[in-house]
Amino acid sequence: MGSLSISDFQISAALWVVRAVDEGGTGSATLDLVFRNAVTLGRFPRLDLDNALSLLVEHGLVVVSNGRVHRSENLRELLALPDPAAEPLLSTLLAASTASDTVIDGVDVREIVGALGEEAVVAWCVDELRALGHYEIVAQVRRVSLVSDRFGYDVSAPTIGTGPRMLEVKTSMSNSSKTFRFFLSRNEYEVGRRNSRQWAMVACGFDGETATILGWCRASEFERYVPDDGNGRWTEALVNLPRSALMSSVPSAVL
Repeated sequence: MGSLSISDFQISAALWVVRAVDEGGTGSATLDLVFRNAVTLGRFPRLDLDNALSLLVEHGLVVVSNGRVHRSENLRELLALPDPAAEPLLSTLLAASTASDTVIDGVDVREIVGALGEEAVVAWCVDELRALGHYEIVAQVRRVSLVSDRFGYDVSAPTIGTGPRMLEVKTSMSNSSKTFRFFLSRNEYEVGRRNSRQWAMVACGFDGETATILGWCRASEFERYVPDDGNGRWTEALVNLPRSALMSSVPSAVL
């Protein structure tokens, strides 16, 4: 949507949605009731309000997390303005904003989205071990990213009879059907290369509310997509990985 022109009516609907969200966030059910009241009063058709909310989420000005809708701090100045002055400012923000640089309640939205991806992977690993009947090792599934970001992976999950899986979780807000884009640190890459059978990158997509596992691959898949050290040693790279390089789900606990 970011590359399409946004009509004045869409801007008006989006501004109405922004004003409907409380300072500390609004529950999705409450916002749904507010939307229904707006339709009853003839302010906006329901579809336009839903589309306006999706537009704000796509551009990173609003995020939906754990059943609550939160405004970005980028909107603080806009909220103090009357509609005739606020609408052009909102149009500018929509043209310039992406979800990757949004801050909500003092927290970078990338941290929120990243945590949702890691939690999705933890839940998948726990469910898998339970399905296999290995309840005794379920507690060994851990988000090590909560301890430190220097491990080179985010989730440690046991396998049956071999070493633990080292799962680096990348969650993207860009849902291209052909390419998965993410930032890879040199440390993550090197840990993946040294632990070629244990380490894996697990790709997740974020739709504005939930994180969904898209697939996984080994560090060896990145070799052709990371920079060449010939011009200086890289420390972080933006990787454009074909979705076809991903295997389904998460590396199995049964190797």
